[in-house]
Amino acid sequence: VLIHSQQGGALVSIYAVEEGEYKIELCDLLGRNLLSQLQYVQPGRNNFSLHPNDLSSAIYIVKVYNKTSNTTKKIFIRSTLE
Repeated sequence: VLIHSQQGGALVSIYAVEEGEYKIELCDLLGRNLLSQLQYVQPGRNNFSLHPNDLSSAIYIVKVYNKTSNTTKKIFIRSTLE
């Protein structure tokens, strides 16, 4: 799983060996969930964009997990409003 910051959001790349479901969450540093989505992946590379509305420029936490793996990363997201 790779997580990259983008203007106003994040790009999540999941390299899957087999098909299945992953949960992707975007949280602030206080742990409040700002966005949560369930994504179905196919074998190989799968890209998903996270672009919640009205984010301030700040550091956020992105969590990506399924039944067998878990990835958490802090990223800086620059607001599209500035």
